[in-house]
Amino acid sequence: MGDGAPRTLSRRTFVTGQPGSGKTTLVMAIVQALMEQGVRCKGFYTEECREAGMRVGFDVVTIPEGVRAPLARKKGPTHWPKVGSYSVDVVSFERVGIPSLLISPNENVDVVICDEIGRMELKSPKFIQAIRDLLRRKNVYIFGAITAPRYGHRVPFCDEVSSMKEVEVHNIKKSNRDHIRKALRSLALQTYVSEKKAFTSKDESYFFTSLSLFLSSFAFVIL
Repeated sequence: MGDGAPRTLSRRTFVTGQPGSGKTTLVMAIVQALMEQGVRCKGFYTEECREAGMRVGFDVVTIPEGVRAPLARKKGPTHWPKVGSYSVDVVSFERVGIPSLLISPNENVDVVICDEIGRMELKSPKFIQAIRDLLRRKNVYIFGAITAPRYGHRVPFCDEVSSMKEVEVHNIKKSNRDHIRKALRSLALQTYVSEKKAFTSKDESYFFTSLSLFLSSFAFVIL
């Protein structure tokens, strides 16, 4: 793990940082740049849910379709697992978020996006298994965010992922996030675009439809 600008890009690349460091903004800026170049991305990101200007929870949003579902809410049902002041809707997350990480035999996917491997998402055992299965795949790149330790409290599964072969984790903070974003964006375009599969006319149609859906659903947030 490093704080400096990366010089190479691994097949499994994640950013980490404290809440408010800009992980989601960085990830989604790179996703947009990749999709504009025809790189086929699939996965999910998390976004704040606000009511009357106040944060009331988080949603999971699929890429590229933009399907949205609750991930966590304040004042959720008492039987939902808790993360801080939020209650996690595991059923909703598993219904929408996890399928976005799965690649069927007839799908052409270049990069799987996972924002993020975090404390809320890890309340789902199915999510943990999906990440393990995804990391075993050799024919797809993975790009996303992974939660950082807070106040000395580490997340064992995140440590497990970070220590895996071919996994690179870049630590971002307000002081370096623009520098790292530019470096990762450049490396991602060089790596993913040069290695993506050649488009057929059917692929091109899929690309323009996917990009349109993505751009209509995405709003930048700092998480």
